[in-house]
Amino acid sequence: HTFQGDSLAALDDGLEPRNSGDQDLPRFTWWDHRGTEEWVQLEFPQAQEVSEVAVYWFDDTGRGQCRIPKSWEVLHRDGDQWKPGTVKSAEPVAKDRWNRQTFEPLTTSALRINVELQPDDSGGILEVRVKQLRRRAENCTPCRAPTTFRQRPAHPYPAHPRPPPLPRPARQ
Repeated sequence: HTFQGDSLAALDDGLEPRNSGDQDLPRFTWWDHRGTEEWVQLEFPQAQEVSEVAVYWFDDTGRGQCRIPKSWEVLHRDGDQWKPGTVKSAEPVAKDRWNRQTFEPLTTSALRINVELQPDDSGGILEVRVKQLRRRAENCTPCRAPTTFRQRPAHPYPAHPRPPPLPRPARQ
């Protein structure tokens, strides 16, 4: 379930939130579900080796009824079942920053973020980032091909430029 004015594409559009109440970015919310358990699923075109998920939660305190969740967890698809990974670290849920869960590296074709919403509120996500590990190319002769390892950015979460602001109408 997602609110009709929101978008699944907002989950990984690469836009960096300024804060949890950033109204200038597209978002994904479970509005008008309140106090429920919800989930969102990320599918990969092929299996990926991953070790961390970071979520930037949407919270429109003062404007609406979306808040950071009470709790969240990451599950990975293993065949036809959803299983938790072996968690190495999980930060407390907080607004205005990336919330990370790191786990032992695992290979999967999909991740699911399970969320328990606050009792009287809904919730949403501005952006999700998945840390993918370098993997040795299959069937590659060592030291003979420059593509032995897939390249990755120097920082696991590269910053993306914000889109230019929309022009504001002139005051009359």
